Amino acid sequence: MSDSAHAQQALWDVINSVRMQSAELGPGDCPRMRELMWKYRDLPMDLADAALVRVAERDGLRRIFTIDRKDFEVYRPHRFARFEILP
Repeated sequence: MSDSAHAQQALWDVINSVRMQSAELGPGDCPRMRELMWKYRDLPMDLADAALVRVAERDGLRRIFTIDRKDFEVYRPHRFARFEILP
């Protein structure tokens, strides 16, 4: 099994052992996600990143969990200057 596959399994173990809630996206989120993807097109920003940034902006979440630290150190959400990235 690859290192990536082991990391995925470890992540699912954490998700299953901790009470987590997922956020829903709706049609009202799509225009902002599109705007974000255009703004960061030089990275480029993918749909998953745009969704995470949009939910964080919408719900006032400054702290996010991602292994994509490089890109999320660049993204600037509306409500605050930068994300606090976990882990």
